[in-house]
Amino acid sequence: MSEEGAKSTSAATAEAVPAKKLLNVLQEKLSRKEFFYSIEVTPSDATLDLTTFDHPPLFVAITWIRDNNLVAFRRSPNACPALQMLQEVREEFPVLSHLTCFNVTSEDLEGILRIGEPESIFALRGDCSGTSAEFKSAANLVAWLRRKLPDATIVVAGYPATHFLATSPDDDLRNLREKVDAGADFIITQITFSAAQLIDFVQRCRGIGITAQILPGVFIPSSFKSLQFVTQLGHIVLPEELWATFKGLKDNDEAFKEKALEVGEKWMREILAECPDEFAGFHIFTWNNLEMVTRLIQRFSTSSPQT
Repeated sequence: MSEEGAKSTSAATAEAVPAKKLLNVLQEKLSRKEFFYSIEVTPSDATLDLTTFDHPPLFVAITWIRDNNLVAFRRSPNACPALQMLQEVREEFPVLSHLTCFNVTSEDLEGILRIGEPESIFALRGDCSGTSAEFKSAANLVAWLRRKLPDATIVVAGYPATHFLATSPDDDLRNLREKVDAGADFIITQITFSAAQLIDFVQRCRGIGITAQILPGVFIPSSFKSLQFVTQLGHIVLPEELWATFKGLKDNDEAFKEKALEVGEKWMREILAECPDEFAGFHIFTWNNLEMVTRLIQRFSTSSPQT
């Protein structure tokens, strides 16, 4: 068959068999207790090869950093880094497109949806938007997106350690409930290094009637510098003993990476064992360091994730 004929056949097949909604794919993985992972990457000038994984991710999330993408979109819609990356990555993987409330208007969103045609969206408040912002919360953004895209998968963030701007843990959970009630399909959590904290978070969510599937967020630092950056950015507090352990390895790159992989694998396996009906996979925040993703998943591929 010629190359053109193969492409034509492939296109016809794609039209005949619609892609499954991302939410349904996750639910199928959970029902079969089949281990999976997804990754989050950020548009950059550096080349990022996502085709080299022996065990590929279930989907790829693409970040929307502050208003960098919005400025680019308003200047030239087709030159927006996040939308450019969306077009490239969706050739190989389902994509979860980030969108934030920061400075965005409904007119901007109409254009973004028209140009990018995202099927799955991670709706986030982002940095403080100010009192003049059209969308003042992620719940507002979710509600708007659900009206515009009734069939899309919409994802929101959850905070096991409580969002740093929340007035209380209970208030934070009420905010999460509002996001889910506004139309969110599932939840990806902020980074935590404590299995007990994550399990408690899930129990508290279920206790107030949040039934949406929860996907735990994971970060495997490649250096003490990267750990400092991410914990400061996300207002994440590590247990003192673990922080001291990582700090003691800051001048030994390979030893640091091994400890980070050991810690990550340990708590991931712990929550899989403790909550087999809640979890089957993880969302890995990569900061474009795919080496640590590869090394982590290799550990799971050599033995059963549930053990």
